[in-house]
Amino acid sequence: MAKAFFVFLCLLIGSLHCFSQLQVRGTVYESEMGDKLDSVVVKVDGMDICSTTDTGGHYKITVPNGKAFLLFSKNGYDGLYEKVRNSYEINVVMAQLFSEATNVNVGYGTQRTTEITGAVASLGSSAARPRSYVSSTKQLKKKKHQ
Repeated sequence: MAKAFFVFLCLLIGSLHCFSQLQVRGTVYESEMGDKLDSVVVKVDGMDICSTTDTGGHYKITVPNGKAFLLFSKNGYDGLYEKVRNSYEINVVMAQLFSEATNVNVGYGTQRTTEITGAVASLGSSAARPRSYVSSTKQLKKKKHQ
């Protein structure tokens, strides 16, 4: 009898843990045009639980409880923190970061953007002509026979 009660108690505690988790879903929008953003990383702050938005900007993630915070991040956008608060749907709007680069990589060095503004050149069609491809093994065989 005590063994059956112990098993029942373990199942009850395990089921309470399962029910304390929340399934949160939502959509991530871009602030300028209101477009839905794909490839946004949605992460439970302080945990290894994460998800990403699909091509329609939709995400779905399981959080441990309503006290959790979700972190939304994407390159080129300002990150967001949202508290779950026992919500089942959280939609967010992300703003683009506008930063003016003062230094850019040019070849193997760096220069200020003010110095290279007029230094952009275009290539003609002769520079983009198709070239024949020779594999490295063929070239090695050629050198061996010479």
